Amino acid sequence: MAEALNEDPGFNCAVLSTADTSLKQQWRAVRKAHVVHTNSTALPLVLLCRLARKPVLLKLHYPQFRSARDERNPATPTSRIVREVRRILVDATRERSPRSAYLGLGRLGLRLIGLHLVTQVVACSLALAQSTEIYRTVSFLPNPVPALDEIPGSREVDAATFCFVGRLVKEKGPQFLLEAANNLIVEGAAVQVVIAGTGPLEGELHRRVSELGIEGNVQMLGKVDHEQIRSIYQQAIALVFPIAWEDPAPYPPLEAAAEGRVTVACDRGGLPETAGPHAYYFESESVNDLTRAMSDVLRNPAAALDRGAMAREYAAGHYAPSVSSSLLGQTLARLA
Repeated sequence: MAEALNEDPGFNCAVLSTADTSLKQQWRAVRKAHVVHTNSTALPLVLLCRLARKPVLLKLHYPQFRSARDERNPATPTSRIVREVRRILVDATRERSPRSAYLGLGRLGLRLIGLHLVTQVVACSLALAQSTEIYRTVSFLPNPVPALDEIPGSREVDAATFCFVGRLVKEKGPQFLLEAANNLIVEGAAVQVVIAGTGPLEGELHRRVSELGIEGNVQMLGKVDHEQIRSIYQQAIALVFPIAWEDPAPYPPLEAAAEGRVTVACDRGGLPETAGPHAYYFESESVNDLTRAMSDVLRNPAAALDRGAMAREYAAGHYAPSVSSSLLGQTLARLA
């Protein structure tokens, strides 16, 4: 993003890591800057900016509160804090560790202080912004998706192939895809599933494929590179992304859209934002409803490809690097 901004003659961006620089080096950089953009609530850096009277733009990429991972937004900011404190205390009681309670409450306090010392807070999705609004406004500022600058591939699509791309953990939901695919196979559909990624659930998924007897219908590719991921999207009729947590900004749907492919998605976290209005939606963690949504794709693959083309237009209009860098530049200029 800094490179894109530096192409504008009105900006001169320098990048530094708080992990690799001393407070003295950070202080020198802060004093030279008109505005500081940070991706973390690093309290020492924020305090240096306040001391130097420099405006700070904080961008969030991950939930600031553990309770926001599992539940929809509470009615009030106070209820968010209450739920967070309750969760910290429940975990500490279960672990029989007073120390973890002190540490958890301390970290929560530091996060809240950091969020309120900066000049402006933005988040990479509306869902994350809403879950972080604790007595102050948090705005939406999209992350850039470089794949949207690439020309979509020309590999021939297989109208019966669905793909999953991501870390193999229960929260990402690949287990639901296997069960739904098996339902379709039992019904007589010639479904193929391609799963790309690694993670702690990998062995369990392999065992489940064997138990269901669908080895001939499922490919588990493990770790793949960028070009392989593009090829996987191009081959599939749709990406299936059945997350089981409030993921703030899942990006595989945007990568799939860059190749002109639609997503089969559930309404959780920031997924409706990245999957967009043209996705096939199903009830979260419902294998039967996921089966229904995948069946809708199979019944009319031409419509799915049309939705994929519209998904690309939607994604390019909201997440292309030029769009993201322009919005960031405007935000920084207002603060400077």
